[in-house]
Amino acid sequence: MNKPIILEAVSVSKFYKDGQVKALNNLSLQVYSGEILAIRGPSGSGKSTLLHLLGGLDSPTNGTVLFNGKPIQKICRKKGFRVKNMGFVFQAFYLWQNLNVLENVMLPLMEINLSRKEKVLRAVEIIGEVGLLDRSRASVKNLSMGQRQRVAIARALVASPSIIFADEPTGSLDSKNAENVMQLLRRVNQQRHVTVVMVTHENIPTEYYDRQVHVLDGKICT
Repeated sequence: MNKPIILEAVSVSKFYKDGQVKALNNLSLQVYSGEILAIRGPSGSGKSTLLHLLGGLDSPTNGTVLFNGKPIQKICRKKGFRVKNMGFVFQAFYLWQNLNVLENVMLPLMEINLSRKEKVLRAVEIIGEVGLLDRSRASVKNLSMGQRQRVAIARALVASPSIIFADEPTGSLDSKNAENVMQLLRRVNQQRHVTVVMVTHENIPTEYYDRQVHVLDGKICT
């Protein structure tokens, strides 16, 4: 693949319980700019741990993770770096139930130096892109599961990150909503040129990713 490497795990291991549990074992992986990479594997294989390391949410026991060639743990300490460069989508959504759709989507912009008007305009634009403009003032408590995941995706996109990490993004959805979310991620990838790293244990149609790797027992399977 001729695309530049945006993210790289170099011989990373992650141990728990004083080294007795090896979630990842000397794993290396490259993520290319602009691709959708699907990380597949059964429950307990280490795929979510790998996603957390790639996103700088956790630190490896050994090895290093590089974002555009720089150690991610160092650059993530810079104020606003993660918000401006990375978006996160989780199976459980993690939306604020006491806020409406617009307020939830605007949350990452709190760390960015924009006027209130600019923040609202940016949030409204991305809410429209995910097809929820008519629900922008609705409480997330009144949304369907599929709509909630769309809000989570909008929130992940609002700061215009270069990469989105999605951990089982369709795990809480029925088949129709799951397909809608996959179509949305592919459209965002193509139109906004956003790299997507997605963890899933499900079979995904090939049109929704560019490359896939399989993780088993903390290692990449060939």
